[in-house]
Amino acid sequence: MSPLLVFSQNTKDLVIYLDSLEILANEDNYQILRVMKDFYTDSPGCKVYDYYKSGKRKAIGNYEDKYNLQKAGQYLTYYENGNKASIFYFKDNVPIGKFYTWYEKGNIKSE
Repeated sequence: MSPLLVFSQNTKDLVIYLDSLEILANEDNYQILRVMKDFYTDSPGCKVYDYYKSGKRKAIGNYEDKYNLQKAGQYLTYYENGNKASIFYFKDNVPIGKFYTWYEKGNIKSE
């Protein structure tokens, strides 16, 4: 059993298949699996988890407006090897403050 199937069992979550450009795809040709936790609730926002097709974590963040995909707060991305790729902070879908990026092997790239 794939660990990705566990997420899709919660009927409050929305699962979306995306290609490498984050354009809608289907279960056969996706590169990214996006799980929007508690999407089907009264809350205007939701927590977002992206996974590579391999099942490894790609990103974790928040949407303050789940219908307009408006990012808010901390947004982390990861390389497929599990190392951190970046940390950004958003307000009204605009990056704010300091952000950090890393090389795939784990060394800091920029601050």
